[in-house]
Amino acid sequence: MMRRRHGRRFLFRLAGSGASLLALVLAAAPAPAREGRVSAVPPPIPRPQSDPVAEAWWLQYVARAYERTDPGRSESCWAALARTRSVWTWEAARRLAERAITLGDSAHADSIIAKADLWAQGAAESAGRLNRLAALRAARGDTAGAARLCRQAIRVYPSESAAESALVLLDRLAARGEDSTRADDARLGAEVEFLNGDRAQAIDRLSRVFAVPTDPIGWRGGLRLAEMQRLTRRLGAARVTLQRCDHLAPDREAHARVTLERARVRGSRDVLVGDRGA
Repeated sequence: MMRRRHGRRFLFRLAGSGASLLALVLAAAPAPAREGRVSAVPPPIPRPQSDPVAEAWWLQYVARAYERTDPGRSESCWAALARTRSVWTWEAARRLAERAITLGDSAHADSIIAKADLWAQGAAESAGRLNRLAALRAARGDTAGAARLCRQAIRVYPSESAAESALVLLDRLAARGEDSTRADDARLGAEVEFLNGDRAQAIDRLSRVFAVPTDPIGWRGGLRLAEMQRLTRRLGAARVTLQRCDHLAPDREAHARVTLERARVRGSRDVLVGDRGA
């Protein structure tokens, strides 16, 4: 027991010196209490000063540890963490924004999310921020700003689930007549739906704009529609789409791409017939 206690004291001193994030994590591990139970009281760990990563870890640790016992201290740690560049920045900003929304201060929530530096975050967090900002601005009446953020989310992060939410908001804005539906919106929206598994809806969306006499999405959009139809085994529809693409193709390169896709459709049909014959 004495050896374990001295070991923890050494880790506390090492963590305080900022020497190692691992030492900080090990020092924060709850010490076993009597009869094998774990103590609910978080160990008091000194705040690191020389290592930004270790300091960010310390902030999220303290914010979680005191969330119920000392909400003010917890919120101040989340606020400090939201101003850092770390893997916890988005979580901190999201928590603070949700609290601001609960208090009825959507402008402050917008400011918190907009200022968060997501340099260390992934695509999911970046898409989530755009989606939340769009929702906040739509609620405050800034429909043009909300539509712009929705378009950014679905264009840059089409495979993220947050892009689906952004597309739903963009459709709602268009349905209310507060933003005109554009061919680009339909094309990008179809990509979001197709990449997130709603393939039938994606094809329907793209088919509606491709059927317009003015052909707003052009032969390229039609080629993508034919590809989606081929991948979902709608081979007859794909052939009809490609026939129209052939008429719209402006040059030899475009005709060659249409011909290549037609060969893929033919190959898919042959495979399908072969599978049925087997």
